[in-house]
Amino acid sequence: MPALAKYYTLLGLTSKNPSDDELKKAYKKAALKHHPDRNPKNKEQAEKKFKEVAEAYAVLSDKQQKEIYDMYGEEGLKGGAPPPSGGGMGGMGGMGGLGGMPAGFSDGSGRTFVFNSSGGMPGGMGNMDPHDIFAQLFGDDDLSGFGGMGGMGAMGGMGGMSGMGGMGGMGQGHRKQRRRQSPSKAPHEVTHTLPCSLDELYKGTMKRIKITNNTGASNVLEIGVQPGWKKGTKVRFANEGDTLNDGSVQDVVFLIDEKPHGWFERHGDDLHYKAKLSAQQARKGVKVTIPTLDGRQVKLETTAVANGKKKVFKGEGMPKRSGGKGDMVVEFRVDQAAASA
Repeated sequence: MPALAKYYTLLGLTSKNPSDDELKKAYKKAALKHHPDRNPKNKEQAEKKFKEVAEAYAVLSDKQQKEIYDMYGEEGLKGGAPPPSGGGMGGMGGMGGLGGMPAGFSDGSGRTFVFNSSGGMPGGMGNMDPHDIFAQLFGDDDLSGFGGMGGMGAMGGMGGMSGMGGMGGMGQGHRKQRRRQSPSKAPHEVTHTLPCSLDELYKGTMKRIKITNNTGASNVLEIGVQPGWKKGTKVRFANEGDTLNDGSVQDVVFLIDEKPHGWFERHGDDLHYKAKLSAQQARKGVKVTIPTLDGRQVKLETTAVANGKKKVFKGEGMPKRSGGKGDMVVEFRVDQAAASA
């Protein structure tokens, strides 16, 4: 029986297909074992392991991310893997999509994501707070027992990493601790990173985010992500943050971030795709089928190609804010080691 991949072993799982309950229990057990508050003599190493465990749970609890991970491992999640193969067309295959968004933070289905006004957020491979993830599921006021399922709100289910919202309580114990350590003069705006998949930035989507400020007041903010938005786009909500000592109220700013895609890299309004070929394929030519972000397929048939040769498909890139679309750039990458053998 082949060994399970890293994320499964981190959680102590013995199967690649655990039930939601089994996955949650495995995560809780591993998170408790490595929680830095339970490892005061080795806190730095425990914090690192605690984050790895949270990342493993985040991926395996999300259907699309789990599918990419099972097929291509961590490199696939970082955008290093090709799209899944659907059959033998000149060696490259007719490559079918994953049947949905590869790693969406939200699928636009109306699920609500929860933030504390004063900073930090769960969600997104590069932006998650492992303490918040644990608090969302179990609460963190009592590290000796974790008090069952505290911190669960009434707005929806877990739904994996891309559905972290819908649960009230963002780990107030850790939040209060971080606030006490923050400067006495709070900024007049607080910024949260909002990770979006490339599919969401291509098609547009609605994200609903529950904000709770330091007075206990809550509000659900709606962000209509527009097709073509780029990393760094800011969305501001005036007077939705904490009330400061001078009586003023912080603005809440969401900063759009872009998640890695399974096979495309975005460069401005263009989408770049690397078609990896063996030396034999490069000499004979290949047929390549590339799934687009709107569910179609771009087909490319070529004779012999050299390493680095590019083919540009006009208007097959990302939507432009000014209208129209960028291009899709296909670059052929020949296995040089095989070519020189």
